[in-house]
Amino acid sequence: MSSSSVSIQNDDDRSTDVLLFGEQQLGYVDSYGYNVSLGGWFLIGWTARPFKMDPPATIEVHIEDQRRRVVAESSLIFFERTDLEHTRVGVLLFVPGSSRLFGVLRQFSFTLDEVTYAAKTGLVTPRRESGDILEMARTILLGQALGTENRDQLLALCMRPCFVGHETLNTLSEAILLEVDQAIPCPPHGLLLKGWLLAPMGSIRRLTLRSGGRSGTIDIAKALRIARPDVISAVGAERGYSETHSGFAAYVPDAWSPGDVTYLEIELESGEIAFKPIRISHNSGLSAIREVLDGLKIPDGALDGAFDHTLGPAVATLNAARLAAPASFETLRFGDSVETPIVSVVVPLYGRIDFFEYQMALFSRDPEYARSDLIYVLDDPTKREALLPLANSVYERFRIPFRLLLMRENRGFAPANNVGLSVARAPYVCFMNSDVFPLSGGLLAGLSARLSQDAGIGVIGPRLLFEDGSIQHEGCYFRPLKEFGHWHFIDHHHKGRRPSPASGLKAFEVITGACMLMRRELAVELGGFDERYIVGDFEDSDLCLKLRAKRLRAVVDTELSAYHLERKSQVAPSQSWRMNLTLYNAWVHERRWFMSPTKTTPV
Repeated sequence: MSSSSVSIQNDDDRSTDVLLFGEQQLGYVDSYGYNVSLGGWFLIGWTARPFKMDPPATIEVHIEDQRRRVVAESSLIFFERTDLEHTRVGVLLFVPGSSRLFGVLRQFSFTLDEVTYAAKTGLVTPRRESGDILEMARTILLGQALGTENRDQLLALCMRPCFVGHETLNTLSEAILLEVDQAIPCPPHGLLLKGWLLAPMGSIRRLTLRSGGRSGTIDIAKALRIARPDVISAVGAERGYSETHSGFAAYVPDAWSPGDVTYLEIELESGEIAFKPIRISHNSGLSAIREVLDGLKIPDGALDGAFDHTLGPAVATLNAARLAAPASFETLRFGDSVETPIVSVVVPLYGRIDFFEYQMALFSRDPEYARSDLIYVLDDPTKREALLPLANSVYERFRIPFRLLLMRENRGFAPANNVGLSVARAPYVCFMNSDVFPLSGGLLAGLSARLSQDAGIGVIGPRLLFEDGSIQHEGCYFRPLKEFGHWHFIDHHHKGRRPSPASGLKAFEVITGACMLMRRELAVELGGFDERYIVGDFEDSDLCLKLRAKRLRAVVDTELSAYHLERKSQVAPSQSWRMNLTLYNAWVHERRWFMSPTKTTPV
């Protein structure tokens, strides 16, 4: 079967004829059309008869429409036509791909032995419906087609049972019950399916997702199985099914073609084939990530497989797509910027914006903040109208200069901090949560002084306390949790205990990103916080481990303290999807830093 690579030229070249090599031989296109089931275009016409009637395995076929020219992966068959002179021959072309591959056809051409053969459309060349064009192709292949190998391969494709636009499960001899509740696009071509399946054991040979010219096999054995007692009670029990984990979530990475009809092909061991159309979700970005993770209770012992094969790749793809474009934000200045600040303070705002006022009130007690480069990043566009008058009021009362960066979309903790880092001007940068409140003056000066005195320190933070004076943070360590696949989660030393007397600097594996200070050049070199972590988990640990890989320490200065309300700066979302998002971030972190022996490639 003939094939070639794919490339696209711009609209500017509008010449009527395509001359690739040598002399050009013209013919005409009689019919063309797109077949949904086979996921490709059929073009039927005639050209001058080539000297070589058996096309080589590789041949370039150029298709020109009103917008552009496409060099497409194609199958080319010659066939005899009694209505033409012997010097001419019929041509059947099959071009797999999307229904949007081209619009109104103008011509196609191919080259054999340095001679270009082209077939042009006329004013009334018809574009056939899906079924009609397939039937025309079948008739040609069964009758007049020349050659053997190319013909046989294309004929086998054309004789395959075809999707006709509606479900046909009831035509099967076996009782197959299948529903796809959600089909979530993971751009550019992935699809995450959530649904349920009831079928006699061993009855299904293959489950294939098809869309445009793309397809992918769904391996139910590797899919995340989900308890669906509702399915058993509603339809399963009366048919003899008792398997409670009939639900599934499956990720197919490269089988979805945007804008094309998408459906499942169910093939039984008996050879019978049925089809089921799929409705595609319109969610994208964080909404799509939430849709993927919401409502899933991952069974004990299934964590690794669930994220390695299904949830991890799907969410990673969605996150990469939503962050593909650079962050867009508006900058508002309040007061005159400090000319030569020592520290830039980056504070992301999300959900609770009232803490901004309390924090600035406490900053006003320490002259160091008025000499710093204060940067607040609003990562919650819904709070814009409420924050602007508050920002004006805060400046008028406390007279501390600051910049307010207004993100045009919610991108998460890491991107918000990185936007602040990108505009920071001081040699040191302090990442601080809006629910961190210094106990007394000297926090920034003390942290930056310690850092400047010891080149071996990569990042430094203060001791953080709860409102009652007990320890919230005094360094962290990793603890593998049996209930979560022995993945490593972060725990705090001495959390909830009364603080011991200050003893200077203490080094730890990890310190919290709620308040950490580092050299700005080093932060930029490391790329800030890794944006593959979503919303706000494990970014600080990841950064500390990167510093550790550079033989730099993470330390806490126990002589400096601040209150930390711990996560109260956020509005708690639905626990179902949020817990699974924490697990996703843990999976990214685990595969990168504590990869198990069975894994070969970190995230």
